[in-house]
Amino acid sequence: MNVNLELWLGCEASYGDGFLFDKKYIVSDSSELDDAKEDFKKHVIESIGKARPDWVNDGYVSDSYAEELYIADYELTIDDIFIEPDNGESLYDMGNLLETIENNSVNNPIDLLIAWAKNTGQSLDEVISDDEISYYELDENTHHELGYVIAHETGIFDNDSSQTLKDYFDYESYGRDLELGGDFTIIETDNNTYAVMG
Repeated sequence: MNVNLELWLGCEASYGDGFLFDKKYIVSDSSELDDAKEDFKKHVIESIGKARPDWVNDGYVSDSYAEELYIADYELTIDDIFIEPDNGESLYDMGNLLETIENNSVNNPIDLLIAWAKNTGQSLDEVISDDEISYYELDENTHHELGYVIAHETGIFDNDSSQTLKDYFDYESYGRDLELGGDFTIIETDNNTYAVMG
C-alpha cells in the first residue's frame, strides 16, 4: 500500500508559552513518524533557545520541554484515497495506523479505512471523502438487504412504475450476485454495516 502522510506538528509547551512552532513532515511508515517527532523536538528546543536563551540558561527549557507534541494539521492519502482529516487525531493514532499497514493487518485500502474508523471511533462516512469511494449503509448484513438497498439507491426501478415487478423482485439473489461477483463488499464495524463498491 502506498501511504503518504503530510503532517504539521506542534508543541504543547511552546504553544502555552506563546511560541507557535510548527513544521511540516512527510512520512510513510512508523519509523519515519518517530524520526519526525524527534526532529521536531530538537527544532522546538533550538527555536526557543534562540528566542529566549534565558529560559535555556535557567533550566526552564531542557530536553523534556518538547515531550508533548500534537498534530496541528495533516493530509493522509492511501493508494490515492484521501482520508478526511479529523481535528482530534493524535500522534498515537497515527502511529497505530502506520503500524497496522506495516504489519499487513489489512489487505486493501477498504480494510485500512475500516481499521482507521475502529481505531478512532469514527463512522466510515466520517473517514471517507464522499467522492473517493462509493458505499451504502445497510441495516443488516444479509444478501436481501444488500439487494434491496442497491436496487432502490441506484434506481433500477425508476423507469418501471410497475409495483408488481417490485413485489416479485428477488432481492436475496440480486444481493448474493452483487457480493459474489465482487461488485460490493459487505463490511461490518462495531456500530454499522456497509456495502462498499469494488
